[in-house]
Amino acid sequence: MRAGLIGRAVSAARGNRKALMEEIRKSIEAALKREGIDASVVGREKHLYSIYTKMKSQRKSFGDIMDVFGFRVVVDQVDACYRALGSVHNLYKPRVGRFKDFIAIPKANGYQSLHTTLFGMHGVPIEVQIRTRQRVSHRGQRYCRTLVV
Repeated sequence: MRAGLIGRAVSAARGNRKALMEEIRKSIEAALKREGIDASVVGREKHLYSIYTKMKSQRKSFGDIMDVFGFRVVVDQVDACYRALGSVHNLYKPRVGRFKDFIAIPKANGYQSLHTTLFGMHGVPIEVQIRTRQRVSHRGQRYCRTLVV
């Protein structure tokens, strides 16, 4: 029942934000290109279970969980990850306390990526994950199934 409510809320949010998400994706791509960073940028939607666990652990309503949509920036080299981070931080204002460097300090399972949450266009919070192509290919099919074009 709760999953159905969350699913309907996500569907409504997706419909309302799809054009905005595409506009933000294009602005990130353009900013990276201006900086000479070769990257692919893909929009994605968080999974219902991820949204549910966040709501439960933080005792928030769906309306309080703003970063339902996020972006994955994939580059060739680790140094380009940090350059891309600087580029997106120049483009949109970062949220204080919402940056994690899993490249410098990988997770126990070997996961490496930069995570940041930004105030995107019109103040919409967005999550950006930046990683190398090598990291993406390591994740294989599981990663590919989570992407939204």
